[in-house]
Amino acid sequence: MAGRAGDPTVNDDLVVWRCSVVGAPPHWPVLQVLAVKHPQVHGQAQSRAAARGRTRQVLLQQAGPDTAWPVLAAERGDTGAGRVSISHEDGFSLVAWCERGCIGIDVVGPRGLAGASPEELERMTSLYLGTDPAGTAAVTPAGQSCQQRFAMAWARHEAQLKCLGLGLDECSAALHTRLSNCRTARVALPPSVTCDAAALEAWIAWRDMPD
Repeated sequence: MAGRAGDPTVNDDLVVWRCSVVGAPPHWPVLQVLAVKHPQVHGQAQSRAAARGRTRQVLLQQAGPDTAWPVLAAERGDTGAGRVSISHEDGFSLVAWCERGCIGIDVVGPRGLAGASPEELERMTSLYLGTDPAGTAAVTPAGQSCQQRFAMAWARHEAQLKCLGLGLDECSAALHTRLSNCRTARVALPPSVTCDAAALEAWIAWRDMPD
């Protein structure tokens, strides 16, 4: 089992950290968020396949078969909203699950922002997040770089979409209304994960019942 938040656990060549959810209100269910470190594997396809396999192994070990099997048995990319959510970044993955309701987790880092200009980030924000999506202004402090602000808003947005079992779509008033049904919080990643990773953000979203 993974230890305290920020303390790595090494088991069968797996390095796992238990992450904390920042400011989660007391009425949230018990949320478990783990960061799984992956060794470097040559070739992007092989690397992502290995990351998925290792993350699912951790999920099965830590969450147990009752929670893990619906995810393990689902077709890739077709899990919909559920009690488990997984997100990948270079070198590690996040896997999260809850006791009830539905959750979504997302991490945005250097790989997702590679080569993006401020103009491109502004276009993506306008197209998918809107000029001021509900709650975004409250979680993007002033003084941050445009990449950091985008990473924070995008990770939060993707976590909400995953929580509701929705795909990426252009912003609309109806979509923002649906997303507002999710509670969101930032995930505190361990220093061993965040070092040398600019604009790295992880967010989780949760709601009692799916739409």
